[in-house]
Amino acid sequence: MKHAFLTKIFLAIVLIVAAFFVLNSVLLYNYIANQIKIENERIIESKLDAIEGNLDILLNSISFEQKKMAHNSNLINILTQETISASEAREVKRLMEEFAWSHGHLSLRIDIYILSKKENNFSNATFNPYTYAGLQSEDWWIEFLSLRDQSMLLDTLVSPEFPYTFKIIRPIRTIIQQETVGALIFEISERVLFDSYKDLTSFGENYFVVNSENIIISSQDKSLIGEDFLKFADNSGEKHKTNNLLRWSLASGCIYSVKDIIQEGQERYFKYILYSLVLLVFFILIAFLFAYRISSPIRELNEDMRKLSVGDYAVRTKVSGNNEIGLIATTFNEMAENMQNILETTKKDEKVKGELKLNFLRAQINPHFIYNTLTSIRFLIDMDKNEEASEMLLLFTKLLRHSLSSDVELVPLKYEIDNLKNYVELQSIRYSGKVSFKSEIPEDLEELLIPSLILQPVVENSIFHGANCTHHVLISLGGYVEGDILHLSVRDNGVGMSASRLAEVRKADYTSSSSIGLNNVNERIKLYYGDDFGILVESVENEGTAVHFTLSIE
Repeated sequence: MKHAFLTKIFLAIVLIVAAFFVLNSVLLYNYIANQIKIENERIIESKLDAIEGNLDILLNSISFEQKKMAHNSNLINILTQETISASEAREVKRLMEEFAWSHGHLSLRIDIYILSKKENNFSNATFNPYTYAGLQSEDWWIEFLSLRDQSMLLDTLVSPEFPYTFKIIRPIRTIIQQETVGALIFEISERVLFDSYKDLTSFGENYFVVNSENIIISSQDKSLIGEDFLKFADNSGEKHKTNNLLRWSLASGCIYSVKDIIQEGQERYFKYILYSLVLLVFFILIAFLFAYRISSPIRELNEDMRKLSVGDYAVRTKVSGNNEIGLIATTFNEMAENMQNILETTKKDEKVKGELKLNFLRAQINPHFIYNTLTSIRFLIDMDKNEEASEMLLLFTKLLRHSLSSDVELVPLKYEIDNLKNYVELQSIRYSGKVSFKSEIPEDLEELLIPSLILQPVVENSIFHGANCTHHVLISLGGYVEGDILHLSVRDNGVGMSASRLAEVRKADYTSSSSIGLNNVNERIKLYYGDDFGILVESVENEGTAVHFTLSIE
């Protein structure tokens, strides 16, 4: 049993490292066999992102120009007329030429078709295959009518003059009534799509732009344009990017060498096994040294705390050091010496019995609290939660400085609030963030003096009983002044107490079942201020508990 704690820490670390090594070795072969493929897919994913961005910029630019044309008030007025004059026809032609010139940098031909609901049609192309009435038989017509202020990508159109083109359509509506009076079609060469991604294509890769029906509208292999992408797509090497606005998808088909992947994966696998074996031996040695170094002083200090908690006030720990554990050991020895001196002085001087009793009650809180906290730290280390244990030690050191560094009975309320914040934060680590604390004390009351450490035992009770809650426990501190009396209240939203249990607690002078009771606090207040002061407990089952303090302002 002497080295049980050390053995547990050492075995826990070794088992964790060994389990990780074994599991990782079993899974690694398949992982590395696919690693190259995954890396290639990531490269392709980044390329798809780049291509998608280029296509978005291009198609959104074209869509924006369509929008400007479709919103042109002169064009809308012309399309609503039964007959159109020659000057109005020239105005429509001018609008189409403006767009063509504004996109001259694309070095490609853009055919524009303006179709009127009254069948007054315009185009800058030599041949116009569209009529407004003819569009109404298309499968996408209902969706087209539902568009508000958007463009829509249509199927591939193969024409003798421009064999590979795609078209974008947008409705023309009146500004006020939003009545559809026509349709605006841009017919653009496939080259503009291909130019946006041709420089990103590597050997063994092929990229396709498809419409909403999976028909290829752009590809490096022009013979595939117009084909159904799903007929030859390889699902194992296929990725997609989809644009919902214009109803187009970007897909890639990739070729991988499985033989090369497996061979390189085996080489990496054997190297990993060799390195892992070396690291495993190294970590086992480190684990032993680490476990021994941590467990030794804490085990010794824990044993000394146990002796002090059962009344051996002559005990002194031999643990030392410049870290948090060493500071706790020094503080522990100071506390044990203070408690021993208090007891000896009590026996010698009956005249200061009341004052000594106050100091004893105040000191009584510390050994139990220290013992419980160190037990929690030990539990965290057993669970291999060393970072949480270190943070707990740091907060614990601050609390010990607060409770043991001064012999003054009365301290500012602000000082006690700061101590409660540290205490609840420490306990929050112990209970995995299940509790929190909030102070609602007005600033003008924070300098009032109160007996030290009368709030902490009450908060500890709230945390002790709140650990059984299924919800987060919030502890709040409020207060106000009425005449010469300071009223403070510690409230929680914990499990509360039944009416019968509350009656028992009040009848027993607030003696708690925990190691530090309300009786301690109540007795200290009465010894210091008189029987007219003390505490009052109120509680509702399943709603929470409130402890009210009545103190005198001096």
